[in-house]
Amino acid sequence: MEQFRYVAKYQKTTSFVVINPETKHIETTQELLDRLFVGNEKVFLLKGSGFNMANQIDQWVNEFNVYDPKTKDRLVEKIMSDVTGFYHEFLSRRDIFPFDLEFRKNEKQEKIVYASKYDQPLENITDSNERDGKLLEGIKLAVELMKTAEPNTVVFLTSPDGWSGLPTGMHPDSQTYVYWISKDGNLNAMTLRTDIDLLSSEKLIGINNTINSEQARIKNVVSHPVMMRVVDDGFIEVLDEIERASDRNFDKLRDEIENRDIYKNLTGEEDREVKIIINELRLFVETEINGNDDESIRKLALAIGKSILDMQNAVNNRINKYKEQTVVVGFDSPEIKYQVLYHEVKQILGCSNGVQEQRSFGVDSKGPLEFRCHKCNGTNTRPYEGYATECRHCHATFDKCGA
Repeated sequence: MEQFRYVAKYQKTTSFVVINPETKHIETTQELLDRLFVGNEKVFLLKGSGFNMANQIDQWVNEFNVYDPKTKDRLVEKIMSDVTGFYHEFLSRRDIFPFDLEFRKNEKQEKIVYASKYDQPLENITDSNERDGKLLEGIKLAVELMKTAEPNTVVFLTSPDGWSGLPTGMHPDSQTYVYWISKDGNLNAMTLRTDIDLLSSEKLIGINNTINSEQARIKNVVSHPVMMRVVDDGFIEVLDEIERASDRNFDKLRDEIENRDIYKNLTGEEDREVKIIINELRLFVETEINGNDDESIRKLALAIGKSILDMQNAVNNRINKYKEQTVVVGFDSPEIKYQVLYHEVKQILGCSNGVQEQRSFGVDSKGPLEFRCHKCNGTNTRPYEGYATECRHCHATFDKCGA
């Protein structure tokens, strides 16, 4: 029987609901997905993880128009952007997160810094509560610097690990947001993840610590963007500054920056399997999803969820971290396989729908998933119920006890 869909407004968010003529029950999108997926299939909804499946489906339900192919094309691109972005930032185990920014003019013909993935100005996608609003303050200042910067200029902002001011808890790593205006005037953006401490973050941006409160020091750092002239590669030159401030070398990060186009476009051998998964998802959505009825919604959510778990599996295969688990959990069973992958992805809190993104790590039967390297003290994260084989910073070898 046909179902009727309409939009209902709840506070500041938009939630899409379904009226079922048989039951007369009004469902939210999440309730719709819970009804369509039963038993072990629910793992593909990725509930409790950083990927918001309900928001993905909301967009499709609200905007899909069978009479307008361009609308479907745009929705497909949004899904692919979100899925690929989730891989880069949360599944890939890498320390660079390229993202697309550009200069645009708003309706008042004013220059703005525009985040195309979120269809919003950059300052609109930062949580105003994070670090008591000081991160947003720093982002706004960085935007003003970018708007007036000359070519061959970098603006960067560092967000240290530790207190976040958010209910999701502590930030597990330091992130430096780099905005590079190249010699041709184009805006390039990338986040660099490190484990430099708060004192090094202060040295990086030229602050002399005169206060004792760690929270106050963090708020001071995130609200002070830096602008500097560069000669060649803006990202590399910011990394040079990070290494000088911390008196450390980040060879793995440097290699990732130098090969960023290969990683971003998934053209390297390391990402071959992931590239296949993403291409297959695109083909499936383009050819098989042609409506917003229950069956189409179920197929769409299943395809997205399975692709993300398959990408998690591809990463585990790549770094050989499943050898112990394969025997223990019976990986010949697809049902158990996706249960294990789902639990791993749940340990990573992210967001694929335009809200401030961050990571949060949990525990399993072996203890905390996050631990420090015995050699360089760098932060590492092992798979759920699994082991890390080497440090992602200095490549020191771990045994099971070390995890």
